[in-house]
Amino acid sequence: QETLADADYVSGLWVLTEPGSLDGQDAHHAGEPGSDSSGRFSPFVVRDASGVKLDEPADFQYDSAQDYYKAPKAAGKLTLIDPYTENVDGKDVVLVSLATPVYDAAGRFVAIVGADIDMTRFQEQVAASGTDGRYTALISDTGMILAHGGQPDLAGSQLADYDADGVEAMAKVQSGEIYSYMADVAVGDD
Repeated sequence: QETLADADYVSGLWVLTEPGSLDGQDAHHAGEPGSDSSGRFSPFVVRDASGVKLDEPADFQYDSAQDYYKAPKAAGKLTLIDPYTENVDGKDVVLVSLATPVYDAAGRFVAIVGADIDMTRFQEQVAASGTDGRYTALISDTGMILAHGGQPDLAGSQLADYDADGVEAMAKVQSGEIYSYMADVAVGDD
């Protein structure tokens, strides 16, 4: 909880363990804080309008099928999860998650540990970076606009839906090429 309190751009910290992977006694921990109804350790610490708190434990049947669990487990390393939009305190917020697998001393996979990053702070920095009527946008490798200096409300939308010429830029970025893209786009009510 301290880590989350000190990092205002992080909206949640979580752990999702494999059933029975810690002490083999999940049932003994059923209903304990940070454990689900089966006793599997799966704490989720979140920040909301009321502060930092331990939220409801994760649901393994649902979570084990999701990218934020499957992708780092399959990759075996720290993984940036594709951006997504989630309702936080009644407001849609663009988030990205960083997640990494955890292994025991024998090299056996036991859990995923992750952090949900609120892109609002990045939006503020991107908006402040524009000069002379120009703006910057931060776009994920999947084409989602994470932050937009000219039109902040575009955060969470797909570049292809907004700027057809941006599709070429995305293809180059997705192929691993470093690419700078400039477009003449009207911003505002002109």
